Amino acid sequence: MSVSPSLGISADYGLELGAKLDYLLVDPGFVPGINDTVYLEGALFFADASLFIAPELRWDFNLHPQWTVYGEGGLELGLGKDVRLVVCAGAIWHMPGHAWSLRGEVDAAHRSEEHTSE
Repeated sequence: MSVSPSLGISADYGLELGAKLDYLLVDPGFVPGINDTVYLEGALFFADASLFIAPELRWDFNLHPQWTVYGEGGLELGLGKDVRLVVCAGAIWHMPGHAWSLRGEVDAAHRSEEHTSE
């Protein structure tokens, strides 16, 4: 299990500050013959004057000791906000000779909306 600080910029919320926790679930992953792993990931972050919790499942494909690409899906639960389904793809660059990494991702989120009939 690992915990890492998180800083991001979101089109929906602007600046996001928080932490991510990941727990290895499956190693090797679901596909025999490739280097894949599956993590349960949780994020706790502050953005748009609200606290958010995001439980997610991340499927990593380890291309090289320095490069991992992944797909991720889960929920985003914000205090006083709508629940959102989030799906994303990203990459992690594990910096050689250092204990930290850089991570970037692109996501799509679907907000639940209240529909009324007139």
